[in-house]
Amino acid sequence: MLTTKYFHVIRIMLLGMAVVFCRQLYAQNSPIDSSYIIGEIIIQGNTQTKDHIILRELAFKQGDTLSKQKLLQLRAKGMQQIFNLKLFTSVVVEIAPKNNKQTTDIYIYLKERWYLFVIPILELGDRNFNEWYATKRLDRLNYGGRVTRFNMRGRNETMRINVQSGFTRKLSLDYHFPYINKKLTIGAAINFTYSDNKEVWYRTSNNKLQRFRDPDNVLFKRYKSVLILNYRRKIYTNHSFINEYNNLNIADTIAKQELNPNYFRNAATQQQSIYNAYNYTYDNRDFRLYALNGILLSAELGNYTFFSGEQSFIKAQLLTEYHTQLKGRNYFSIVTALKYSSTPNQPYNLYKAFGYDYFVRGFEYSVIDGQNSVLGKVNYRYNFLKQRQYSLSNVKLKKFSTIPIAAYAKLYYDVGYVDNPVATVDNTFANTTLRGFGAGIDLVTYYDRVVTFEYSFNNKGQRGLFLHFNSTF
Repeated sequence: MLTTKYFHVIRIMLLGMAVVFCRQLYAQNSPIDSSYIIGEIIIQGNTQTKDHIILRELAFKQGDTLSKQKLLQLRAKGMQQIFNLKLFTSVVVEIAPKNNKQTTDIYIYLKERWYLFVIPILELGDRNFNEWYATKRLDRLNYGGRVTRFNMRGRNETMRINVQSGFTRKLSLDYHFPYINKKLTIGAAINFTYSDNKEVWYRTSNNKLQRFRDPDNVLFKRYKSVLILNYRRKIYTNHSFINEYNNLNIADTIAKQELNPNYFRNAATQQQSIYNAYNYTYDNRDFRLYALNGILLSAELGNYTFFSGEQSFIKAQLLTEYHTQLKGRNYFSIVTALKYSSTPNQPYNLYKAFGYDYFVRGFEYSVIDGQNSVLGKVNYRYNFLKQRQYSLSNVKLKKFSTIPIAAYAKLYYDVGYVDNPVATVDNTFANTTLRGFGAGIDLVTYYDRVVTFEYSFNNKGQRGLFLHFNSTF
């Protein structure tokens, strides 16, 4: 049950939503100065990508009549949408002068990316780089190989095969079909994964994960299969129907009383579950990896059902982002996240709040478990290094011969709260307000990579320098 300590966090969420809605409510449309009839849409540079994959991202089509202002707006949005496909290193959309038919042709110039990656894996087995760096243990590294083929058949399909060993041994196959029907409205994704570990995070104590390791025996095995169906009738809106099956097995050692009999509850060593969920996403951000303008709204409602007869429960999640350019190179954003679970009597492995996908900056070393959580993040960014293209003359492959780099200085303030009615006395960060603030630098570079350096303080007297990869909030 949400307590009054949530209210100041929720105020940040309401403020962000109010700014969004007021901006839309009072936006004024300029008068139509002239009209344009769209003629041909001519695409150049897509040697592999099918035309219909590109045209699907445009909010106009041949024969449409648009005002000059509307056409300019849709041109800018179209460039962003095509770039967000992550198929091209460069996207330029130009509006040609009216021809003798009094129509206006549109030219789209593209530079395709490299689509086949066969790369070695060297990854961290910990939750983040900062936690791993505190121990620098090489036995908590993952290594292996990954084959990723983007833009299969020129239809923006993605296949990924992952084979790894080390801290987590894993074999997985993913395939994503953006469209499986002629109208380009229905898509699908499938995943099959097997993984295991000889070290298990079995309990949270003193706001940190406690580990048990057996170098001679596997302690945790996971089998997972996922089927997702997507429905995308409009450009910015997506509906997903998620069906996920998990079969998890832990060693008797973990389920014993001295470690955590509540890992799967009732000292069980196996957990089979089905998670069925519906997700609604409205994404109208300029660049999804590092947004500077636009809105994201993502809401998910799901249900866990257990084969063992364990009580099923409902999980709801809400994520909002609002990004805007203030003036010149100055940018502002508000990010909010809300989680709700219908019962506190959950297995430990599903009782996650902060420390995984979401966290209050300044608490990177901590894990806070709980039934419900609310999180608000306010960010100010200044683009002190505009995006530049650096050419590498000694690189023969043109798709790797230029490196884009942009840099942003930022100030931020985070506030969060985790509701845990069954928290133990040593996990002092649950059921209390968490605040973090600081300054940092974001580097946005090669093939959608973001490297973040942050120096954060929190209201528990902790501070430190933290490094993140591809995590901007």
